[in-house]
Amino acid sequence: MTFEWRYNGQRMPGRTSMTLPLVNIQSTDAGDYSVSVSNEFGSVTSQPARLALHPTFPAMLQPIGGFQGAGFRFAVEVEPGRDYRIQTSTDLDRWTDLHLFFSTGTAYEFSDPPVLDRPHRFYRVVSP
Repeated sequence: MTFEWRYNGQRMPGRTSMTLPLVNIQSTDAGDYSVSVSNEFGSVTSQPARLALHPTFPAMLQPIGGFQGAGFRFAVEVEPGRDYRIQTSTDLDRWTDLHLFFSTGTAYEFSDPPVLDRPHRFYRVVSP
């Protein structure tokens, strides 16, 4: 059995294995991938599978005034037009949702009330 991979309908020289590993993917790798498989009975070409890449926009968390009696306050800047969750953890393994917000493109300010029974607390912002 032989395999011949294609990118946007064009043969990919040297890509003749059963799988197509793609390493260090860049925006130029986005497109349609397919494979032609042949044996002594004939050949068949797969339907194209589209690889689409979406740019990432890192979340920026900026403390506002540090820890005060009202809790820890920070501003979050993320890609606008999406929902985000602010999560917290005490061990970086189990995460708990604190708040859900929709980014409008301006910094979103959040305040986490003080919790005296936790020696440390980590925060992250994720998009559902």
